[in-house]
Order: sequence, then C-alpha cells, then structure tokens
Amino acid sequence: MSWAFQGFNSSTEFMAAARRAQARPPAAARGSKKPTAPKKRAAPKKPAAPKKRAAMPQRIGVMPAPPAAMPASLAPPGRVEMLARVCALNLPLMKAMEAKFHNREIPAGEVTKWFKANPAQLKGTGLGVDDISTDHILPRSVGGHHHVFNYYIMHKSHNSHFRDNWTPEKRAYIGEQGVKIAQGFATWCRDKSDIRYFNFNPDNYLL
Repeated sequence: MSWAFQGFNSSTEFMAAARRAQARPPAAARGSKKPTAPKKRAAPKKPAAPKKRAAMPQRIGVMPAPPAAMPASLAPPGRVEMLARVCALNLPLMKAMEAKFHNREIPAGEVTKWFKANPAQLKGTGLGVDDISTDHILPRSVGGHHHVFNYYIMHKSHNSHFRDNWTPEKRAYIGEQGVKIAQGFATWCRDKSDIRYFNFNPDNYLL
C-alpha cells in the first residue's frame, strides 16, 4: 500500500508516522488497571483483662481465721542450751535407758517421759516439762536410728516444724556437736549385723 493512498503527503511523513505507531504501547497495556493500594495490616488485638477472682464469702461481722502461726522463733539456742539438749551427752539419761532397754532400740517418747519424770535434768536446756519433745537428729530416711545417741530435745512446735526433714536450717538449730555424734553413730551402726548400741562411745566424736 503506498503512502499517498493512506493520506500522507510524502514518504518521509509516512515513515515518521510508522515509527510513532511502533513506539506506542498496545491498547491492552494502555487500558490496564490502576495499581491497587497495599492492604492495611489489622491492628493487634489488645490482651484480654485478667478475670477477677470471686471474693470469698464471709459472714458479716466475723473476721476470717488467720493462717496457722509459725513458731515464735526458730533461731538456734545458745551454745550452752544446745549442748544440754544433746541426749548423748546426758549421762543420767544414758544409764537409765541402758538399764531399761539394754541393746534394743529406744522410742523417742521414752526419752520425753524420762525428762518429764526428772525435770531437774532440763536445767540449762531452756525447756519446760510442758513443751518438751524428742526429735531424731538424723531422720530414718537418711540412716538415723531410734536411739538416744540420735536424739535431741526441743520445743514441740519446733519439732513439728522440722518434721522428718534434714535441712541446713535444722543442722544449724541442733549444732555441730549433736550432728557429729549422730552421724558418727549412724556410720558405726551401718556395717554391724548384731548392734550392741551402748558399745558406741560418743566421746570419740567430741569437738
């Protein structure tokens, strides 16, 4: 098809129009959709407020019962009292228990009864006949025995606090001397099939 037939005045004008047509983008591109705006992120949800605990019902005019009181003081006794409470160092007690039990185990309650029957033996312990109890220095769970060489007298409330535990707090309360005798006694008994309890000599474990 000639350039004159298509309405151009010259071949130069025709060629320029052809180049412009090639440079123009296709119709589909010219009519493309506008770019969409990026979607906005949803705002983070606020954490739900913690639920309030329902108030405990109380009787009008009655104060709630206080928690169980702890012993007034669990501070270790003074050194004199501490040594006076070590049963292995009380010679009258040792003789009485040996005469009654020979080489059998000795229940802790028997030691408590003996002190109540002999209140003069509580002198220097800081304890009275109404508040005394007998505790295993080494609990059975760690190799302790039911015997006077493993006993220590203390206030009932303190005994209830320590229970069968073997803690640094309890060891500090009993003192190094009582602990050393009890541990020495447990070691001495460990490898014996026929234990002659009163053959043990606590003097070998004095500090």
